[in-house]
Amino acid sequence: LIIDKSTMTNQMRVEVFDGKVKAIMIFPVVIEGEYKGRIIFIDNTKERIWSNQEVSFARSVTDAISRDISIKKRMSRLKDMSDAVKGLFQDMPVMFMVRDNKNGRIIYANEKIKKKTGSSLIGENGFDIIPRLRDELSEFSSPESYSEVVRFTRYIEQLQGIYEVREVIMDWEDDKQYSYLAILPEDTNREEM
Repeated sequence: LIIDKSTMTNQMRVEVFDGKVKAIMIFPVVIEGEYKGRIIFIDNTKERIWSNQEVSFARSVTDAISRDISIKKRMSRLKDMSDAVKGLFQDMPVMFMVRDNKNGRIIYANEKIKKKTGSSLIGENGFDIIPRLRDELSEFSSPESYSEVVRFTRYIEQLQGIYEVREVIMDWEDDKQYSYLAILPEDTNREEM
């Protein structure tokens, strides 16, 4: 809504603006298709007509604010989902960790694997515990997609036993690829998992 010298009536000036506003621009703040508020630009110094540059600037400011709020809302939802997923991983009855798929750095480990290794594991090289399963398997077969679960049984020195490892590669909180690794003792009943 743009009201200036060319569109403001005396009735509007008196009833709506109490005689104090000379020109006004009102732009809606719309976030994810829903009206959330408005940005108001007021000139109460003189009657005037808003220039095209002023209208364009006001629209740009409103659009930038709307985008910024929308991005912050999405980031907040992602963090909430991430916290919920971490809680789920924490309560898993198996050892579980997440590592950076490029450098092997562990970014998450549940209490079960921390207790078994006697270490927090965060920041350590996860390839030292479990090498890249996909690299080892690539000479025999290749998974159809990164989201496919790869299963592999091996002796893991740091855990002092034979374990079935299940790995899937997905994004974590950023857009980087991470390996999600569930580590089960070999004698675990696979039908239960």
